[in-house]
Amino acid sequence: MIYELTTSWLMIIMTSTNSCEIAVHALQTQRPTGRIIEATAPPTPWGQARIDYTFAQKHIESHHPHLNRYFGKDKRGIVVEDIFNARDGVFYVLEDKNIGVHVVAEPATLDNCGFELHDLASNYNVGIDWENPAQMRAFTEDLRRSILPKVFGGDGSILHCIFWNAFVRPEQPSASHEKRGTFLNSGSIARDKLPRLPPAATAHIDTDISGLMNDADRLINLLERNHVVNLEEFDDCVKEEMVKLIESGHRFVILNIWRPIGDAPIQPDPLGLLAVRYGSSSTAFPMEALDEKSSHWYFYPNMTWDECLLFKQYDRDARFSSDIWHCALSFLNENMEESLSSSSSLPPRRSIDVRAFVVLKEKVIVQNDRFQC
Repeated sequence: MIYELTTSWLMIIMTSTNSCEIAVHALQTQRPTGRIIEATAPPTPWGQARIDYTFAQKHIESHHPHLNRYFGKDKRGIVVEDIFNARDGVFYVLEDKNIGVHVVAEPATLDNCGFELHDLASNYNVGIDWENPAQMRAFTEDLRRSILPKVFGGDGSILHCIFWNAFVRPEQPSASHEKRGTFLNSGSIARDKLPRLPPAATAHIDTDISGLMNDADRLINLLERNHVVNLEEFDDCVKEEMVKLIESGHRFVILNIWRPIGDAPIQPDPLGLLAVRYGSSSTAFPMEALDEKSSHWYFYPNMTWDECLLFKQYDRDARFSSDIWHCALSFLNENMEESLSSSSSLPPRRSIDVRAFVVLKEKVIVQNDRFQC
């Protein structure tokens, strides 16, 4: 059974009983809407891929030893995982003592799963040199004007937005590239070209700021160490104001914006995202291990250069999904009916990444504050 969503966010609660009672709740929202596909069972995976948890597990063991089995007791090293189509929404399994096991499916949004897809201007990829920092600055200004107000509200909700740590993932990385081995990679980039990196093959999060909690000064210095896209908007006055806002409890979000830049839809090495859910509604990494039954890997098949993907690397408010583990996917098998052709004949992936540090007008109450917990 398929439901098309238009002006409201549709949540379908599906029981596993033979009667398959379905309760539909429509909630008005400004978030992008999507499609819900299964009304009787979890959706069929698009395919399977090998996920390399090695680096992620080493980081957790070194910095968060209480989460030794964060991904699950059997998920160490390389694990074959089901991968689901995020264009059809996200789902999770709930157990209730009154109605038993049931599945909830809903559109993918930053609030409920930590990622969402947006459309861009249709002519934005023609004749563009994406390694030119000036082009990246122009792109981030478009994001500031057209995309972020849709996400956070355009009525003064965003107090500051600093874009940082931009790079290109071309067909071939630069010869001087060295594999990243830390979450907080420091250093500056050349003024005339953006850095070039290959697709990241291991599961990771870009920014684990758990070691910076309660220290707004060090947090803001993180941006400076990882190259701000437009230094003119990040002067000492702005830094000081951002520190004061964070210290006074304002919510801040760290986003990764990911966009294809090739002429063909992305087929090889698409970006995979782990939608993580926990046992409590007010918790997040690294407070507790994830819920294996309700945490699943997703991707957006055939992404094109007129789309961009936003996913959270941190949200101060623990009620909202964030800390999205991600990596390039190499499928073992997939839904060939929807694939364009065999992977051997497809052009390599080309994409760009840039991060946004967004300070919001709203404040986070103490019970939900991850940064000052």
